[in-house]
Formats: sequence, C-alpha cells, structure tokens
Amino acid sequence: MVTTATSFVVVVSGCGNIAVPDFGLAQPLVAANGHTIGFWRNVHGRALVSQYGILATLPALCLVGANGVYVAPATLNAWASYLQNANAVNMAYMLSAQLAAMHCNVIVGFVSPNAVIHDSVLGNITIANLMQQARASLCLYSYTPTGHPQRAAQEVLKTALDRANNNQNWL
Repeated sequence: MVTTATSFVVVVSGCGNIAVPDFGLAQPLVAANGHTIGFWRNVHGRALVSQYGILATLPALCLVGANGVYVAPATLNAWASYLQNANAVNMAYMLSAQLAAMHCNVIVGFVSPNAVIHDSVLGNITIANLMQQARASLCLYSYTPTGHPQRAAQEVLKTALDRANNNQNWL
C-alpha cells in the first residue's frame, strides 16, 4: 500500500543538497486474529456460528469425519461434538476441523482472506489460498490414515491452519 506519492520531480544541481519529500510503503493492515477449534465449539463460538448462519455453509468445505465420510453438522451440539472428537487417525478429519475453524474466523471477520501466513513448506500464502488447497485436498482424499500417499500433504495444510488459528504464523 502506497503511503505517499509514488513519484517526485527532483531538480539535480551541482550547487548543493536538494530536499526530497519523504516516501514510503506499508503493508496494509488486514484482520488476522484466529480463534481455535476449542473457541468455535464453546458457548461463545457456537453463538457466533448461530448468529452468522455458519452451519449452512459447511457442506461446501468437503468436511469429513473419522471414517472418511463427508459430514455437515446440522446442529450446534453436533458441531461441537464434531470439533471435539477431531483427531489425526484420519488426517483428513483433523484437516477438516482446522479448515472449519478458519472458515468461521473468516466469516465473522476475525481473519481476512487476504491475510498472509508464512509456512516453512508452503512459503508465504494467503488464508484464502490455504483454505482453497485444504478444501481441494479434502474433496479428493477423504480418508488419509497412516501410509496414505496424501497424508503428509494434508498434514502440512493442517499444521499451517492450526498455527494460523493459534496466531503463530501471521506476517
């Protein structure tokens, strides 16, 4: 984001120093305040899920459960249970839970989709791009137990989302 004019006319003279106006660039400030899976399953998070109608948006994420079956919790209690039971026996389930939490963060405005994280594997990446990659992986690979060829790739996405939900990797 430009913070001053992008160019100036400078008269060059051999007679002395010329004053030049200050100039600069700054990163635009975007929302980057992730909230964890634990927040989204507690009473405060569930209130926001209800207020923003988030349950209705979940089917588009390709969320999966422990057995690799696509799920879309339809009640706040089912939502809380889904998040609480998430584990990495099926990495796709844990990736789903982290994606769901970030989806909530974006919908309520805690995190801008344009916010950027840094990941040692993915490099600098926007939340929108990270979420898109996570969703694509879940849509293709809903069951990734130990030994599955896509498990490591899903773990990278899960870890990046987890760190963002915990405010550990924002730029």
